[in-house]
Amino acid sequence: MAKSDRKTIDKIFILLGAAVTAVLLVAGGLAWYGYKFATNSVRTELSAQKVYFPAKGSPAKGHSLRQWLYRQTPRKSSKWQNLLRS
Repeated sequence: MAKSDRKTIDKIFILLGAAVTAVLLVAGGLAWYGYKFATNSVRTELSAQKVYFPAKGSPAKGHSLRQWLYRQTPRKSSKWQNLLRS
């Protein structure tokens, strides 16, 4: 194998490594953006609908989610109650 062939192979591997690094950085950035978007969207929607979950270790821990959600939602929001009944 000639010296120039080795340099060519080295350059190809360096470029491939740089391309893989760039792709992984972009994928990581998109995953982080998706995580933040989903977290903020769920938090905003649930708080707008006044749906709150009990804190860890609270007395409501022993109750089922169905009973607890009935206490937290106003009676006029039958959408949630209809979902729970089905």
